[in-house]
Amino acid sequence: MVAIGVLLSLMPCLQFGYGLTLTGDPSLTMDLTADAADNALVADWDITVVLYLQQDLEATVEYSGSSESTSIDDETLSATANDTSVMIITAGADVNLTDDTIVKHGYSTNLWEASFWGLNAAVNIQNTSISYITDINVTTHNGAANIYAYGSETVVHIDGAWLYSSGPAAHGLYASGNGTIIATGTATISDSTLYAGLLAGFVIFSSSERYSGASLSISSSTIDLLNEDIPALWFGNVIADATLDDVVITTESGILVVANYSQVTQEFDYYAGYSDNNALSPAEAYIIVSDSTLTGDLVAYNESLISWSLTDSSSWTGTAYSGYGTYYIGVSLDSTSTWTLTADTCVYNFTDTDTSVTNVKSGGYTLTYDKSSSANTWLDEKTVSLSGGGSLVPGTCN
Repeated sequence: MVAIGVLLSLMPCLQFGYGLTLTGDPSLTMDLTADAADNALVADWDITVVLYLQQDLEATVEYSGSSESTSIDDETLSATANDTSVMIITAGADVNLTDDTIVKHGYSTNLWEASFWGLNAAVNIQNTSISYITDINVTTHNGAANIYAYGSETVVHIDGAWLYSSGPAAHGLYASGNGTIIATGTATISDSTLYAGLLAGFVIFSSSERYSGASLSISSSTIDLLNEDIPALWFGNVIADATLDDVVITTESGILVVANYSQVTQEFDYYAGYSDNNALSPAEAYIIVSDSTLTGDLVAYNESLISWSLTDSSSWTGTAYSGYGTYYIGVSLDSTSTWTLTADTCVYNFTDTDTSVTNVKSGGYTLTYDKSSSANTWLDEKTVSLSGGGSLVPGTCN
């Protein structure tokens, strides 16, 4: 499974596929003290892993089969029983939701079934079904996921979502099913203010074999990271693209991007490394930044790759380095963008449409490009003086 997670305050994790626009802040209207006991519960994953669904999926309403094509507008639907969704859309059904309110209480009796097949999720869309969801309000308690999508041909489009979850696990949006939903889709966030205090601002990973195709797009938004240890973007065991357009990022850690040979535990409490799973692969993150001013570092671990492209009058202040082991970080600038170094830096690839490299402000530091990389042949192993007294020099990063 490939998953993209947005870790927001009040929500342990949002995992989503396809388009998502977040609207509103649930903390402004919800009585958080009423859910204190629910949020104090800890998810128990110390149970036997199940490889198939052991019980029928139940729901208040179910739409099944390709003959099911309908729209549900301005409705309030709910479920209170354990292991029971509010709505299941399955077997090729085409159901659209607009201006609806979904309320879910009740626990899942098996967290593995909840994770793998959406047991107990408020809205469960699966098995080649298609759904367009607009301006939906979903409130879940007792650890139930808000919206769940499963299956290689299941497509969920979300435009305008107010999401609140309490209890153990309590994912906002969750996609699974051999990784194909998120791997072939795009998560899009625009005109939003996002707060993160757990593992990272965004977590993009594959939990089994490394998949490609996951894509994240953020525009006209602010990301405020509240924990001093977390990066804005974290990639593990995945090949993924991200675009940041007109984005502001505030980070106490000073780290913008991490790419690693790693994944996230089911509990979302730490990054699992080689000792937890030795069948992973290095991450590859391809990130395009436009019309943004960003400060922070790029960190790659264990042969992972970060491609960092600055375009459309972007400005970046920071450095790039290895967290552990061999690393591959490439930086690309167009002539309208600038990079201000904060330390001596070695990048595997360095390209600049300003061939005089006047848009790199060295601050007296040295920028080394790997002379073994074919991307750097335009420099012809030359040393170039940079503004601020530093130099661009050929060398070896690993």
